[in-house]
Amino acid sequence: KAISVSNEEHAHQLVKQIRSRLGSLKGKKVALLGLSYKPGVRNFEDSFSFRLIQKLEEEMAQIFAYDPNGLPRSFSNHSKLVVKKSGREVLEGADLCILAHPLESLNLKKQDFKRMARPFIFDPWQGDSV
Repeated sequence: KAISVSNEEHAHQLVKQIRSRLGSLKGKKVALLGLSYKPGVRNFEDSFSFRLIQKLEEEMAQIFAYDPNGLPRSFSNHSKLVVKKSGREVLEGADLCILAHPLESLNLKKQDFKRMARPFIFDPWQGDSV
């Protein structure tokens, strides 16, 4: 229960920070990299990403996601979520990227982020945007 509350608050604060820098998220393409509770684990229940998707949907953002472990059924009921087969696909044309897992765990290189429409990358693992 405490982790769920913490993830909920963390997601709320992250969306608030993003809005303060980008303004409205309505219609913006958000690349979300990492869905599981932590890298290399197939546990998606109460993950930070699950809570974050809910907050981004409330903001009317278009969410494109990738996780090396695949996608659990619990994420399939999100109407604004599009799951892709690679991180590179998710980054294509994105206005914003959120690294919900450390970059090293996502099989991506720095040059892959050049696929984005805007170079705004938020890395909570580093504590700020890149």
